[in-house]
Amino acid sequence: MKSKTNVMTNAQTKVNADAQTKVRTDNQEKVQTNTQANIQETGAVKTVCELGRIQLPLTLRQAQGIEAGDQFEFLTQGTTIMMVRHAPSCLACDDDTDVQRLHRTFLCGECREGVKKII
Repeated sequence: MKSKTNVMTNAQTKVNADAQTKVRTDNQEKVQTNTQANIQETGAVKTVCELGRIQLPLTLRQAQGIEAGDQFEFLTQGTTIMMVRHAPSCLACDDDTDVQRLHRTFLCGECREGVKKII
């Protein structure tokens, strides 16, 4: 026969687990709602070519200031794929201001000046 303490502990554990599940579900719904509120549909549907490429619509490229050579990172969440503009940082000091490509790497203005003094 189970003691009252064990029955109470089991009941409290179930209530706590149910409460945690509800909080987790509520938080996921808030995130999903906030994300959906910021998403704008473009009406464009594109097909992936044999090489895995997708062409971004001209109107989207113009609106977002996307040019040839711009870099993007791809993030996934479930079945959702997000494309985020890549912001390079300086290879030498990890600064992300005034960063420019120098051959195959990125350097900030201060580090580029330092390289010029060495050369």
